[in-house]
Amino acid sequence: MEMELSTRMRSRDWEEPNPPAGPRRQSGSPKRRTTEMPGLRSSRPNSLGLFSSAVCLATFFSLVACVPSAPGDLSLMDLDGQPRKPLDLSGVKVNVVIFITNDCPIANSYAPEIKSIMGEYSPRGAGFFLVHVDPDLGLEKAKKHAADFGYENAILRDPRHVLVSELEADVTPEAFVIGQSGILYRGRIDDLYADLGKKRRQARTRDLRDALDAVLSGEAVENPTTRAVGCYIPEL
Repeated sequence: MEMELSTRMRSRDWEEPNPPAGPRRQSGSPKRRTTEMPGLRSSRPNSLGLFSSAVCLATFFSLVACVPSAPGDLSLMDLDGQPRKPLDLSGVKVNVVIFITNDCPIANSYAPEIKSIMGEYSPRGAGFFLVHVDPDLGLEKAKKHAADFGYENAILRDPRHVLVSELEADVTPEAFVIGQSGILYRGRIDDLYADLGKKRRQARTRDLRDALDAVLSGEAVENPTTRAVGCYIPEL
């Protein structure tokens, strides 16, 4: 079963030799990582020292993000205008960060599975954050997207790609399981999409669920890195 996909869509392992000029690349992949399972990268030290250890970014007088001196302090605004810390594990065993865009067919098709995973694993100690990466997505459109797809959890906007850069995310949807030791899992939710334009009748693996089962049981994740297939996150 195949579906038409926009040119923004790609799989994480593809290489793009010469990205076109302009703020957004339409296809291809950034450089491959040198580590298979990187930990959280430390942010650059804050040299301003204004009132706190974080530097806050604002657009049109609206706070959008705070760049921390430590990864756990990184905060983004939710749809209610409240700062949230997706890398802070206070009160939870792990946090799950899933990057999305409102116009990505693959990301949107995963809404039922994402909500099912949240319902199953939130009571077991997992926190969840959906993170919009489109810098042009306004607050009202983000709220409409949440209503259209029935999302009721913490939804954040990352227009400056602060969290995207911290986790080195490539595509939407791409999931990250964050624990005390760093990134415990990164990659696809499952293998429903074999590649761009190639959708299986049903998923054969449950990668994100398997990772959460392992972590919440105190075990190592068998496959900590998988290939995510979806819409490319353009560079700013």
